[in-house]
Amino acid sequence: MVYLYWLALFALLPNLILWLWQPRMLWHHRYILIKIAVVATLVAMVWDALAIHVYGIWSFPQSSVVGWALLDIPLEQYLFYILVSWLVAKLTLIVRQYD
Repeated sequence: MVYLYWLALFALLPNLILWLWQPRMLWHHRYILIKIAVVATLVAMVWDALAIHVYGIWSFPQSSVVGWALLDIPLEQYLFYILVSWLVAKLTLIVRQYD
């Protein structure tokens, strides 16, 4: 559950702040943001699955996650893919707006 709290603080909260700051511009680019999240999630799922199952590079302690998983990748990791890719994309769009 600890992972979920960190995501809320460092990924969800900044995303919400950006939505509140630039709602029209981000709504205008909503389809791009969805596509970015889908692509980032698909790519990251592959490398995480390889890192977990094939190479044994890392794992997710059960005490840190809620317990729901797909391909042994916890729900929080999928949220990380989506929220962080959105955060980077939103910041890029906002910076480009002022360029």
